[in-house]
Amino acid sequence: MDSITVQEGKKSDRKMEPWLVAIGSFFMVVLIANIIMIYLGLNSWPGLVTDDHYNKGLAYNEVIAAQEAQDRLGWQAALKVAQPDKDDSIKLLFTLKNRDGLKIIDAEVKGEMQRPLGDGMKRSVILSVNSQGDYVGNIDIAQPGNWDLQIIAKAQQADFRFAERISVYH
Repeated sequence: MDSITVQEGKKSDRKMEPWLVAIGSFFMVVLIANIIMIYLGLNSWPGLVTDDHYNKGLAYNEVIAAQEAQDRLGWQAALKVAQPDKDDSIKLLFTLKNRDGLKIIDAEVKGEMQRPLGDGMKRSVILSVNSQGDYVGNIDIAQPGNWDLQIIAKAQQADFRFAERISVYH
């Protein structure tokens, strides 16, 4: 007859395998990193610089046609920017000349500034013509740094757009 012996109270000699701990730790680190990335992706800046980007993309051929029409006008533009003074506003001096080099003084000129990242800090100004035939205006600036300035001039049944990135410092 076979005898069966039962040993009670004896602990197993099996140890946790180190490679099993390493694999488990690796997947825990990956899971935690993914959770952090999901959180940051959902709660940070979306990356959009413009609203209605889809429709603007569809209208790109119209933008090209408008630029070609502007080029046919032969107008020339120049911009001077004075850095902020004590009241945190910059002075814009915009000159617009026709094909013959004569200043255009009957335009409606509007300037719009915003940060390149589109963080909602948009500024607008209507520029008025001075006695020398240049368009001037002041824009209050909340923060120093890079700003995208777009000037839109309407004159002689034509639109003229001028864009430039400017750096503002105090």
